Amino acid sequence: MRTLQEREVEPVGSNRLISVDVRIIAATSRNLEKMVSAGEFRADLYYRLNVITLKTPPLRARVEDLPILAEYLLEHICRQQGVPLRGISAGAIDRLACHDWPGNVRELANVLERALLVSDNDCLQAEDLDGVMPAPSVVAASNRMEIAEVVAQAERDAIAAALRATRGNKAQAAKVLGISRAALYEKIAVLGVSATVA
Repeated sequence: MRTLQEREVEPVGSNRLISVDVRIIAATSRNLEKMVSAGEFRADLYYRLNVITLKTPPLRARVEDLPILAEYLLEHICRQQGVPLRGISAGAIDRLACHDWPGNVRELANVLERALLVSDNDCLQAEDLDGVMPAPSVVAASNRMEIAEVVAQAERDAIAAALRATRGNKAQAAKVLGISRAALYEKIAVLGVSATVA
């Protein structure tokens, strides 16, 4: 509390205070307001921490983020384990979209790590995930496949528009889209976007 309020700390074993200039970022999946009301969380600490609140929707509500999250997590896991970088196919992304993700991004990371351990493929495929994920419900799979296709079509439209605006210059189109040129080439191939400008 003193650190948050007075911006100073007293190191263990010391008798002098040191000024600090820090910003605290705290995250939780618990409802702190209810916990404060129930006396389960210190009200003074809550009000010191609660300056700006950012609410992140659960992973199941932002399926369109699965491709970028999966790519980032795979790269992180491969670097952490000291193994060659592995990719993920569009079919595998569709398979991920068929799950509700009650454990959010942590669960996604665990699934990808398990899939990497059991797969010999350079690029994770849907069948690599089948062995490490629960079977999708038919309704959930159908709904998420529709969402995945809507997202894919939106990506196709955005890429096509960027290519038209830059007269087919892929380096400029990638800048317009805010992605790397390599990512643009991959998306053109995976999504079946025509790289020629009409």
